[in-house]
Amino acid sequence: MKLANVNIDAAESLIVFIGDSHTVGQGATDTGDDRVRGLPAPPGVTDRFHQRDPSSGVWVDQFARHMRSKTGIGMHQFVNAGRGNHTIRDYLGEPVTIGAGGVGDKDHTDHLAEVLELNPTLIILQPMIINDWFHGMPLPDTKSAFTRMIGRIQSAQVGLVVIGPAPIITLSAPFDYADNDEYAAKPPFKDDLWGYGRYSDYYDVIRSVCAERDISFIHTYEYFLYRYKREDHRNWTIGESAGRIHVNQHGHDLYLEALLQALDSTNG
Repeated sequence: MKLANVNIDAAESLIVFIGDSHTVGQGATDTGDDRVRGLPAPPGVTDRFHQRDPSSGVWVDQFARHMRSKTGIGMHQFVNAGRGNHTIRDYLGEPVTIGAGGVGDKDHTDHLAEVLELNPTLIILQPMIINDWFHGMPLPDTKSAFTRMIGRIQSAQVGLVVIGPAPIITLSAPFDYADNDEYAAKPPFKDDLWGYGRYSDYYDVIRSVCAERDISFIHTYEYFLYRYKREDHRNWTIGESAGRIHVNQHGHDLYLEALLQALDSTNG
């Protein structure tokens, strides 16, 4: 089986997911079908790659289970290397003197180096642009850091697929959030939170860099909005662990659907 022209071999593949809290699993539930309860860590991989909610509904887990059923690949051949509340520069371990530099879970570790040491076959990267926008990274810094990140991955000759993060709740993109009780406690964010640009501007940055570097890009933004029209996929931002910048279980299911569509189209 192939994803973005990368062979996923049942015996030899190691697939690593890089991302922020959307990859870590915030907002998902542990209910539903017989999904596994989080990915096990391969030998030698520390828990730093598994500081995630113990839920089985995360799109990363769902995709791993799907691939296991289709190819026989083991669950130990998938690694969730998501890091919550990290900007792109934080994930690279670079000193940050503005925005997110002094906020949240930042250990100034080069997590990408840790990932590359695993010699993965394929990296599925969900860029941390929500945190770049939320913590006030200037757009040029985001573009520069993202370009360095994918450059290092390509230099290591690792297969790479980039999946765009889901939409977030802002004043110009409220969806049906205003009809929910959470609106009063957690109103939508200003579109230009810190004056550096809208979230869509950050999304466009990663999309344009992928186009320039000929990297496979799964465009989720319109996909989420399209699926929003379906009654069973509405309110994908509502919930105690979701809201505004996180998705709930419906949102994780949509990530999975978008990824599987790319897998199916690749394989004809």
